[in-house]
Parts: sequence; structure tokens; C-alpha cells
Amino acid sequence: MTIRNSKNKTERKLKLYLIDRMAKMPLQQIKVVDICEDCEIHRSTFYHHYCDVYDLAEQIADDFFIELQHLSEDIIRKNQEYNEGASAFLDFLQENKQLTSAFLSCNMRSSFIKRYRDIMSKFVLDRVIVKYPEFEKINTRKQTLMIDYMMSGFILYILDFLESEKSFQPSDLEVLTSMCNHIIQMQIG
Repeated sequence: MTIRNSKNKTERKLKLYLIDRMAKMPLQQIKVVDICEDCEIHRSTFYHHYCDVYDLAEQIADDFFIELQHLSEDIIRKNQEYNEGASAFLDFLQENKQLTSAFLSCNMRSSFIKRYRDIMSKFVLDRVIVKYPEFEKINTRKQTLMIDYMMSGFILYILDFLESEKSFQPSDLEVLTSMCNHIIQMQIG
């Protein structure tokens, strides 16, 4: 992941340090004093940039989701097929597996999943409408239920992928996509 919005080397250093530290221990156990000591900065410098460790973690999550949103927009702009786009998302998660796993194992888990789900839901809705223009004719409540249903399965797959030693299998994505297509076709057919 590219550390975005880092105004200076200190912020970048602190973000990279916390990402590394979160992979080794729970966020709740990471102390500002330890971060400052290891990064060789004064605590006042840390507090100049962040309120606490959780504020720093939130900034890292923001950077992650900005990058994920840019990826989503890029896929939509290029008009890539759903499978290509979903594969790009999984590749992004694989590249950032250490970070995503760390966020999923701390008290930021539910907000992290919600933010990921929001971005993915918009992406999936856009791709579904491109492939099935008649999907737009379905009432909004039904659209929302269908997208939520499909996203729940995809999120569970992603969580399993991130929390285990599994690697991404394109054939899994084809099965998930096929199931989603079948659900949509049943509703619009």
C-alpha cells in the first residue's frame, strides 16, 4: 500500500512502523512511548501529528480505503468485467494482507469491514448494471437486498482468505460470480 497524505517523513515513518507493529501484536497493546522510542522521535512530535495510537491507525485505514476507492474507480473507468475487477481487488488485498489481517484482528474490525463493504457494494452495483441494464428496473429495495446478499458471501470469502493461509484461487471467483449471475438472472428474467 502506498502511504498517502503523509505530509512529511515523520508521518510516513510512524505509519510504516505501526503497520509493521500491528502485524506482530494487537493494536490495544501498542503504546505511544514504544512507537516514539523505536522511531527515535519525541512524544510531543507524535502528538503534533496524532491524538493517540488509534488516530494513527485510523489514518492508515483512511490511506488504505482511499487507495481501494481509486482502484474501484479505475476499474469502472476502464469498464473492466466483474471478474477482472474482483480479481484486482483480491490482488490488492493479497498485497496488503498483513495490514488487512491486522485491522481485522483489532477493535477496528467492524468499521474496517463496513468501509470495505461500502466500496465493494458500489462497485458490484455498477458492474451488475453494466452487465444487466434491466437490473435498474428492479425496485431499489430489491436491488439493495440482492447486492447485500451477494456482498455477504463475498465478504465471508475475503475474511476466510485473509484469516487463513489460503491463496486467492481464480476458480473460486468464477464460482462466486456464476452464483451472483444466477441470482440476478432469476430476478430480472
